[in-house]
Amino acid sequence: YGTIDPMPLVAIFFTLLFGIMFGDVGQGLVFVGIGILLRRGVIKKFAAWQKFAPIFVGIGCSSTVMGFLNGEFFSNHHVLDFIGSAVAGLFGTTYPFLHLMPNSDSIHRVFYFFIFTLGIGFIINSTGLVVNIINQVSLKHLGKALFGKTGLSGALFFWYVIALAVRIAVWKYAVSPADWAVMGLCLGGVFLGEPLERLVEGERPVFEDGLGVAAIHGVVEVLEIISSYFSNSLSFLRVGAFALAHAVLGFIIFTMTDLIGGAASPSGILVTVAGNAVVILLEGMIVAIQVIRLQYYEFFSKFFTETGKEFIPFRFTYRP
Repeated sequence: YGTIDPMPLVAIFFTLLFGIMFGDVGQGLVFVGIGILLRRGVIKKFAAWQKFAPIFVGIGCSSTVMGFLNGEFFSNHHVLDFIGSAVAGLFGTTYPFLHLMPNSDSIHRVFYFFIFTLGIGFIINSTGLVVNIINQVSLKHLGKALFGKTGLSGALFFWYVIALAVRIAVWKYAVSPADWAVMGLCLGGVFLGEPLERLVEGERPVFEDGLGVAAIHGVVEVLEIISSYFSNSLSFLRVGAFALAHAVLGFIIFTMTDLIGGAASPSGILVTVAGNAVVILLEGMIVAIQVIRLQYYEFFSKFFTETGKEFIPFRFTYRP
């Protein structure tokens, strides 16, 4: 519809989020292998799935990278130690680089990882807002680009609040009257979003349904922008939660394998294969659903408002 195509951005975000939540070198390579087989058409029964081959390869590579950082290979936490330690030595650190299994020594790293996922959410939410502003300018809807919860007013409020929260957390900054004034000005643009849009775009009357209705609508918009941006940001904590859940499942498989004789024993091999198969099938599907949910609710909700044209099928009209 003459606006920015979000699919390239979705491809990047989907691949990144899936890899963060599903980090395992062995399981990631399984996805890569599935993608290659689909691309080559080896599995005739799934010939119609050939178009999904790049997606499997993409999420497989992302999962492999995350798995290397986390030190997991088919839920085993020691197979990659030699290679990982050699790489870590080049950077003067220890391996694995990430410690998602919480313990007394690494709980602070888990905390930082959750902050990292919030940062990813901030980037995705901000990208959606920028896309919306550019789209509205392209469509010559200057009022919608400047005002409203997903326009420039709402975006500036969101960015300022995040910057303020960082300053408070890192530098112990005390909120000043100027901060309240800036946030109030941004919220004022949201509160008066609809009449200001009509004013800028030359539509009259400015208060289409009266001053009282505009005031009620403005209050609802302000409440919605505060609650929605807060929930949109916290929603990305699920990325860290699923990454932690994946690490815990891997730890359970690894522990069960050790308890019944180790990875070299027949029973250990059976548990390892069955456990990893369950994780790949079940958790892979759950993670994919969660990533799609984040794309739909947090990213697309910022800019996707087009409704298109109603589909009217062709029909023959019979006359007597």
